[in-house]
Amino acid sequence: MNRTELTKAAGVSRAALYAWIKGSSTPSIATLALVARLTGTSLGWLVSGEGAMRPGEEVPGGYALPASPFYNVQPPPFAFKEEWLADLITESGAKKPGEQIYLIAVTDDAMEPTLKRKDLLLVHRRALRRGESGLYALVIRDPVGTGQLVARRIQWELDGTLTIRCDNPAYRSETRALRAEEAPQIVGPILWRAGYV
Repeated sequence: MNRTELTKAAGVSRAALYAWIKGSSTPSIATLALVARLTGTSLGWLVSGEGAMRPGEEVPGGYALPASPFYNVQPPPFAFKEEWLADLITESGAKKPGEQIYLIAVTDDAMEPTLKRKDLLLVHRRALRRGESGLYALVIRDPVGTGQLVARRIQWELDGTLTIRCDNPAYRSETRALRAEEAPQIVGPILWRAGYV
């Protein structure tokens, strides 16, 4: 079933579907249940990205599906070895690596040439630590309050401010003081990337 067929069968607009995928709105649980039934997808997986995508599909032992925010990536097309995911996470005591990792997709060209649109990223879900710099997934909110999940380069400046950079020179960098109401929501550092050749 493609997106057009899904919107017709579920009785929702294409704009609503794209808003859910983008993360600017969230469907009701009743709508999610209908989408799950129409697509043969597990409601639990559709809501959380965890567990089997379809009833009866199980991930083989020793493998894990990373969590997949509903609004940013299509269903994970593959599972990762739990041991490999655990090696990506440098902190000790990781019980279930798949629950600490998000699989997201790049949705813009702001990080080109480093990251390209539709690249898949594994992100370690954890808070930003003062002084840490690198590639991060974060939610940037517009003046209306809607958020967009993006990949950006984060750099701490000597004065304690945070600079959010884009690798694409067509985009400007943004420096922010770290006040709770102004700081972007940091999802976590980007650990791995896969893309088209």
